[in-house]
Order: sequence, then structure tokens, then C-alpha cells
Amino acid sequence: MLKIKPARIKSVIKSAAYFFNFFKRILFTVRVTGESCWPELVPSKRYFATGLLKPKIGDYIVFKTKHDEIFVKKVMEI
Repeated sequence: MLKIKPARIKSVIKSAAYFFNFFKRILFTVRVTGESCWPELVPSKRYFATGLLKPKIGDYIVFKTKHDEIFVKKVMEI
């Protein structure tokens, strides 16, 4: 039977947590609840978002307020 040291297990778990947090920033889903962007974004539908691309005019951006509210808004000017 293979014995793994507890320190090694903690290291693997910590690495997995860093990977998950990194991946979560790269690609995540957002569920639209309001109708302010209808018909381009349909309420109750989920959309993929990424933090890797620089927004352009016409793109939608996702941001979180200091009160943990998440907003999806269309870029009108930069």
C-alpha cells in the first residue's frame, strides 16, 4: 500500500485550490436575471464570461460591487 505524507496531501489540496481559483477567473458563467439587455441577453439564461479579453465597444462586461452584487452591462464608450 502506498503511504502519502500529510504534508504532501496538504500541498496537493492547496495546488488544486489555486488551480480552481485561477480557472474560475479565466472562464465562468453568469445568469442574467433582469430584462435591461433584452433581447440580446435573455433573462434566466446562463452565459460564459472571461476576464482575459480587453473589452471593446458593444461587448458586455461583468463586474461585482463591494456588496457582492453582480452586474452585466454593455460597453457604450471607452
